[in-house]
Amino acid sequence: MLPYVWQSGTWLLGYVLLRFFGRFTVSGIENIPYSQKGGLILAANHDSDLDGVMLLAGFAPFSRHFPLYYVAKSRGDYAWDDSLRKLIYRSWFFWLIGAFPVVTKARDYALSLALHERLLHDGHTVAIFPEGSFHKKTTELKARGGVVYLSEQTKCPIIPVRITGTDDISIASFLLRKHTLHVHYDVPKTSAQLLEGDLGPDRYKHAALALMKHIYSL
Repeated sequence: MLPYVWQSGTWLLGYVLLRFFGRFTVSGIENIPYSQKGGLILAANHDSDLDGVMLLAGFAPFSRHFPLYYVAKSRGDYAWDDSLRKLIYRSWFFWLIGAFPVVTKARDYALSLALHERLLHDGHTVAIFPEGSFHKKTTELKARGGVVYLSEQTKCPIIPVRITGTDDISIASFLLRKHTLHVHYDVPKTSAQLLEGDLGPDRYKHAALALMKHIYSL
């Protein structure tokens, strides 16, 4: 219940702050199947720490698919971080906001994503950033296959989400209203559509990469 209470209590505040400081807008909300039962996967590009907040702010609160549960990196991935993440991103914080870390170094989708798979089977919404970490324009586009694996195993649709306006964002530039933030929810995709009959050992990764290319084209 903690994620539901936290997200319900902070949704309006987050939305108002994003609207005022970031000129926040949302499109494609009609593509989210709010009237349908079952789990749902949100797959988005990842450019900043603000992305998770924007995903939530653009989502309808108290709906069938609320709250969001995030796929997060493990706490150890922030151990050497020199920013505020090292102080804030602790186990209690992850559990409070509904961000559950993957089991790192498992090298097995079933093991590393067991909790998220169970959430989807129970009809919840899972948000995932397939790139795994912030995407830099100067680096090659990469994607992890877990998002397609989850969709195939749970039969849950994937909503591709394009987030824009967060490039090089900082607390100062946000407060000075230098950014125009936008979230677009695209039409749902199934694992079958993404895999296209690929049965190879790297099929999930190939499909996830195709998904990310599609997201960046939105």
